[in-house]
Amino acid sequence: YSGSMGYMKGVPEYENKTLLPDGSPRIELVKKILVEDILPAIQHFSFINIIRFSSSTYRYNEFVSRYLYSGSSTNEAIEKIKEIKVPPIGGTPIYTAFKRFSNFLQNGVLSKKIMFIITDGDSNDVKDFDDKILDFMKSSNLECPIYIIGIDQDESAELKSKNLCNKSGGKYVNLRAINYDKRYIESMLFELKSNIISSSLSVISEPKIENDTDSSSEDQNSFQERNPDISLPPPDDYIKKLEKTIGDNTNAISLIGKQLELVVNQISNLKRIDQNDEVEILENYELNLKIGRQSESYVNDYLKKILDL
Repeated sequence: YSGSMGYMKGVPEYENKTLLPDGSPRIELVKKILVEDILPAIQHFSFINIIRFSSSTYRYNEFVSRYLYSGSSTNEAIEKIKEIKVPPIGGTPIYTAFKRFSNFLQNGVLSKKIMFIITDGDSNDVKDFDDKILDFMKSSNLECPIYIIGIDQDESAELKSKNLCNKSGGKYVNLRAINYDKRYIESMLFELKSNIISSSLSVISEPKIENDTDSSSEDQNSFQERNPDISLPPPDDYIKKLEKTIGDNTNAISLIGKQLELVVNQISNLKRIDQNDEVEILENYELNLKIGRQSESYVNDYLKKILDL
């Protein structure tokens, strides 16, 4: 929520110098990306936190933040995003913001946390914000893929943002303000959604620690041994385990279906490439091969697990 996302009013050398080609402030592009691309794509998330941040130039670079949304409704989150106003003058304290909200990234037993940062500048609180954040993550035992969408970042900010994303397991794209291409966002979101589905499947397929046998089951087994001619229904714990297994397998098949659907959609997107865009054709061809290999390996490994091959 820095000043360059707005009109930079009051700073003559920068006023109206960071606007989009249509004359609107960059914050409108951020809202468009969130509302049309990112939020609709994170349907597999169970909880969303959206926070805007900046540093105040009027209060000795005081850190300023506001919770825009915290909950589980994508529609409500989108409505809150639409309400964002044009920002006043302010800086971009990326490192401070990360530290301040790092408590959200503490991983629970069965949780996976992912962070998005949308910024149009370099961090103004520390020069090497990428290395500082990576060091902080290591010392705090944080494991979190970081995805950064740069809005016309300069070369220095781009290198640092890309380094942070690559080493944290995320992905970086830099959108030039004059050339917003949805394909770059779609490429990022493909990897993100694929990772989420894979994580969900890994939770389902994890071996479960069995509890001690229920005493009622032991009593039933003992009765059956003494009276072999009497047919008893299966014990409750067996039925519950069977229902759980069926439920897990049903969910797994559904997730595999979503993964394959995701691959098909991505391939369909690749076919809509401009015929004159030769570089994009080469890059997407390699991505297509990568998708194919990952999908085949992914399905093969999972089927081997559930079939005990």
